[in-house]
Amino acid sequence: MPRIELGVPTIGIAVTPSDTVNLDTPCRALYVGDTGGGSEISVEMGDASGSTGTVILENVLAGAIYNIGFIRINNTGTTAASLIAFV
Repeated sequence: MPRIELGVPTIGIAVTPSDTVNLDTPCRALYVGDTGGGSEISVEMGDASGSTGTVILENVLAGAIYNIGFIRINNTGTTAASLIAFV
């Protein structure tokens, strides 16, 4: 299975969840800014070569940073908001 090189993020990108469009580059971490509308995030795991599967993060906390490698935040299944991806 391909691995994402994890290290200190250097760029933050506001994320608009999508069920079809991957982020321009694989990301290393995810900041959750708001869980007022719900606390779930559907994360498409993977790297530049493609998806390795979907993971649902439940009961995420607002203000938390999750160290997880991913290529997309899916719209379906995501209720948390104000998401920032770190590259």
